[in-house]
Amino acid sequence: MKEKIVHLVIDDKFIDLVVDKFEEYSNAYNYYILVQRKKVKSYKYIKSDKVQQYSFLEFINHFILRKNCDILFVHCFTHLAKVFLWLLPRRIKLYCSCWGTDLYDGYNPLVKLPDLILPITKKSYPYNLFKKSDSWFLRIKFFLMKMFQEKSLARIDYISTILPYEYNSLINIPHFRAQQMFFSYSSLLTKNDMRSDLVNINKKNILIANSASITCNHMDIFPYLAKYSDKFEKLIVPLNYGNDTYRDFIVKKGCEEFGEKFNPMLDFVPKEEYKKIIAGCNIVIFGHMRQQALGNISLAVQVGCKVFLWKENPVYSHYKKMGLVIFSIEDDLEKHLINMTPLSREDIEKNQSIIINANNSKLKKEKIFINQL
Repeated sequence: MKEKIVHLVIDDKFIDLVVDKFEEYSNAYNYYILVQRKKVKSYKYIKSDKVQQYSFLEFINHFILRKNCDILFVHCFTHLAKVFLWLLPRRIKLYCSCWGTDLYDGYNPLVKLPDLILPITKKSYPYNLFKKSDSWFLRIKFFLMKMFQEKSLARIDYISTILPYEYNSLINIPHFRAQQMFFSYSSLLTKNDMRSDLVNINKKNILIANSASITCNHMDIFPYLAKYSDKFEKLIVPLNYGNDTYRDFIVKKGCEEFGEKFNPMLDFVPKEEYKKIIAGCNIVIFGHMRQQALGNISLAVQVGCKVFLWKENPVYSHYKKMGLVIFSIEDDLEKHLINMTPLSREDIEKNQSIIINANNSKLKKEKIFINQL
């Protein structure tokens, strides 16, 4: 008898890829469930018609109590998942794919790193996101959330993380017992994805980060660029994903600092158009201090951009170990801003080869994994 796999998803741009992979590779019955309080007529990001909406009680009644779930596959360890997964009966095998925000964000992050918000960004942003409330209600709430998170984490049977160091951090948490699995939100890469018309040697644009998230630390990047604003044509800043208040703040500051050169991306664009936008950039800067925006970083590498990261970001050392030609914001950005010379053809081809081989090797393992569920 075929297994019944229930995917607990969120409304995110990665979910359509999940549906495509499991529909192609899986031998089980797959159900894709979005749990939310109020049902909507259309999703913001999901395009697939296979994703169904349930209230939490409907989800529990139909899939858990009526035993219509053999495997629960959680895509992103959300607050909802952290609250209820520990209550699942043991007959259900529990798989969880962690994204990043579910590991690092919140008052009790599962993976501990130095402060994710850098000094200039923290000082200049007018909204206080960092101070905990002293109210008894919130103290009790955070205590319960921490307890439920620990119990739910201990209930997981198999878990995937984006980078190896994240799993290595989780195994140090008491009662954590999940085995490591391999699952990603990548698609197959071919030489056609690296086609030469996307590698523009004469490009003079710069792109910062991938979203309207304060962990992008835009305000700590702006001072580097302000010194050399005569060296580039456009400063492109994707802000079509994330926090609206932070988006408006960065638009205001960017326009004040860079004038007409500042080009915020406020609306979503098709994938191929977005790829061309990145391909038109000489320098792409990611100001995160944690694993974030790996798809965008990989895309920038594919199309021949110079990619800059903070050295303290674990992604920087991870990519350096892979052999990729990338640069640090601290040591390299200013000197590259002065001349805006493109990456050499040799380095571009080296980076492309590494990305293709690493990505497709991972996807072969993933195909086997999905097929065996």
